[in-house]
Amino acid sequence: MDFPLTVDEITPEWLTQVLRESGAIREAQVESIESEVLSGGAAGEVQRLNLAFDQSEENAPSSIVAKLAHADPEKRKAIDDLGLYESEVNFFNYFGQNTGIRVPRTFFNNYDSEFGDTLILLEDLGHLRMVEHGSDCSFEDADVALRTVAGMHAKWWNDDRLFGLDWLVDYSDSDFSNLVAETYSPHIDSLIEVAGEYLPSGVESIVRDLAPVFADVMASTGVHPVTLNHGDYKPANLFFDDSSPGEKSIVAFDWQVVQRGRPASDVAQFLITSFDNDNRRRIESKLIENYYDSLTGNGVTGYSKSELEFDIRIALLSRIPFRVMGLMFTSEKLLSTPAGTRSFASICDRLQVLVDWNCDEVIPK
Repeated sequence: MDFPLTVDEITPEWLTQVLRESGAIREAQVESIESEVLSGGAAGEVQRLNLAFDQSEENAPSSIVAKLAHADPEKRKAIDDLGLYESEVNFFNYFGQNTGIRVPRTFFNNYDSEFGDTLILLEDLGHLRMVEHGSDCSFEDADVALRTVAGMHAKWWNDDRLFGLDWLVDYSDSDFSNLVAETYSPHIDSLIEVAGEYLPSGVESIVRDLAPVFADVMASTGVHPVTLNHGDYKPANLFFDDSSPGEKSIVAFDWQVVQRGRPASDVAQFLITSFDNDNRRRIESKLIENYYDSLTGNGVTGYSKSELEFDIRIALLSRIPFRVMGLMFTSEKLLSTPAGTRSFASICDRLQVLVDWNCDEVIPK
């Protein structure tokens, strides 16, 4: 595959060609590129490219966002073995703007299966509002986010086309789930040692008990009804567009773990990442009720509220592998500063949702 593997390899000449082929520019040429590293990117490198052109042209992007594979070979291999880089490229190629939820425009995306390299060039949406990392999501923003993703779930509800896409993450596939378990299990002891006092009581036993039976627990996620799930649906992967008075909309990015499965996956990920425990307990019932009403309001039938609540418990467990690996991949950096330590502690503390939802009850003993 012949495409830049680092930001430094992206030349003005190459980028000019890419932007012209994508329709972003017509006659202008990129004269210079200045890059800046963006926060996030636990599974890879994310940078903003600030562009200067030889002439002004309407709609020419002043900046774009580049996503590349992780620079650390060991971490890149672990991520690539799970198919996450390939999945995101395939997502943009297949779904594009037909997802049922707003996604960033793409100017280029490619993946090299031989070496696990990837490059995606995206519309820069930095002018839109985000929920500050580590802050609680407001009820209003959370409600918009969950109602919106309910519309996407309804759009792809039991759609046969999803079953022809073998690159979609599918936790019910025992080969995939066993690979996930094998990938995260060796990190459990390290996480428990590093997290220590930050982990709520009861979380360690859930994490340990799940690992050997992860594939068995995930088997039910492939049983109808299934739909398209973002897979990592959380405020850090959403932009909030407040430009229309009285009507908020969102743009969802980071589609590396886009999935086929039961609809609760995105709801569970939002619950586990978006609130401190007191706020979550106060608002989660209403959020789930509104999400369910949006599903049925968009035409979904034959799916009960109790089914949704059971699916949330399973889906919360499905988040454990990526919580474990994410915390371990970022712990050294986070724990090196007081602010990072507070963020690490908050992420650990929010795992209390696993205990509150009695997730241990659905793990075979």
